[in-house]
Amino acid sequence: LDGFDPSRALSAHTSSQLAEGGGNMSGYEDEEYEEMFAEQRTTTDQDARRELVYEMEEKIIDEHPITPILVQNRQMVYNSDRYQNAVTQPEYGLGSFWNFLNIEPTSQGDDSLVFTQVSDINTLNPLSSERVRVERGIIRLIYDRLMRFPSDSVIPEPWMAESVESPDATTRRVTLREGLTWHDGEDVTAEDVQFTFQYGAEQSSAMEGLLEPVDSIEVENDLTVVFNLSEPVASFETRVLAGRNGSILPQHIWENIPEDVDADTATGWNNTSNPVGSGPFQLEDFTAEESLTLTRFDDYFEQPNISETIRSEAADRRTMVRAFEDGSADMIPWAIRGSDLERFRQNDSYEIMPSTMTSIHYACYNMRREPFDVREVRRGFGY
Repeated sequence: LDGFDPSRALSAHTSSQLAEGGGNMSGYEDEEYEEMFAEQRTTTDQDARRELVYEMEEKIIDEHPITPILVQNRQMVYNSDRYQNAVTQPEYGLGSFWNFLNIEPTSQGDDSLVFTQVSDINTLNPLSSERVRVERGIIRLIYDRLMRFPSDSVIPEPWMAESVESPDATTRRVTLREGLTWHDGEDVTAEDVQFTFQYGAEQSSAMEGLLEPVDSIEVENDLTVVFNLSEPVASFETRVLAGRNGSILPQHIWENIPEDVDADTATGWNNTSNPVGSGPFQLEDFTAEESLTLTRFDDYFEQPNISETIRSEAADRRTMVRAFEDGSADMIPWAIRGSDLERFRQNDSYEIMPSTMTSIHYACYNMRREPFDVREVRRGFGY
C-alpha cells in the first residue's frame, strides 16, 4: 500500500539490484526470472499479471535465495467509549487515511480526536526523500491524491479523480472531480496535476524514476489531464497515481519553491509553517517535538466525522501508553508491546485492532559463496 506493487518486492531478486547497496543481497541471477519480471511490468491485464507474479514467487520458493521468517501484525488501540466506527488497514492500522475520515465520537466523546505516537515531525513536504512513516501519515491527510487504495483492497480507485480511463495501453486520461479547492480557496485544476508531476520529476529523483516511462503530460481542459506513456506500465495507477509520491501540489505556491523559502532545494524545504493542500484536513498549529493540530477542511468533498485531530508527541513508548491510559489521548496508531496489549485486553473501554505489514522479514543467503551456492543447502537451512 502507499504505492505498494508486486514489482517492488520482486525486483529484489533481479540483476538490476545486484549493484552495491542494491536489494539483491543473495546474488540471485536467473534469465527466465528476468524475462518474467520484464513481462509482468508491462502486463496491464490484472489476471494475466497475477499468474506471472505467482510463477515468479514459486520460482523463488523453489530456488530458495531467501527464507521467509515472519510478517508483522502490529496491534493498535483506541478508546471505544469515546469513539466508534474505527477503520484499520494493512500497513497503516489506525493511522489509515480512512480511519480519520470514518471514526466518529460516541455520546461520551467529542469531535476532537487526540492520538499519540513516538516520532518527531520534521517535514511535511510531499517531495522530501527524508519523510518517515508518521510524517507520510500527516501528509496523506493534508495533500490529496488522484487515486487511493480502499481500506479493504489493494486495487486503487479514483479519488480526487472522477475517473481514470485507459483508451489504450499507453494512455491514461484523468478527469478531476468538479469543485475541488485548495486550502487557501484557489481552484484545483488539471494544470496543477500536470505541474505536480513535471515539477516533481525535475526536483525529486524518486519522482524522476517513477515517471521515466512518461513521454508527456497534456492538459486537455480545466479538469482533464492525459499521461502518454512510452510503453504499457502495469503499476502506473498503484505507484504513480495512488503512491506515496502522488500528492498533488498547488502550482501557484510550489512554482516559486525553493526560491521563495529558506531552503536550497525543493526537497529540502520542511514545509511545516503553512502547508497548502486539498485534503480533508488542514494544518492549524504545529509545535516541534510537542503537538500538531489538524482541522477539518469544510470544502472537502468527503467530510470527516471529527472537526479536528491533535497529534501529541510522546518521548517514548512508556509515555505514549501512559497518555492513553490516563485519558489524555484517545488513540495510539503505533505498534503496542505485548505486555501492554495484555493489560489493554482486560479493559472493556479499549478496542484493539490489527495492522498487517506488507513487508516480510527473511534470512538471506550469499549464493556467491560455498556452501550457499547449492540450492539443497539453502533449503536445508530453511527447513
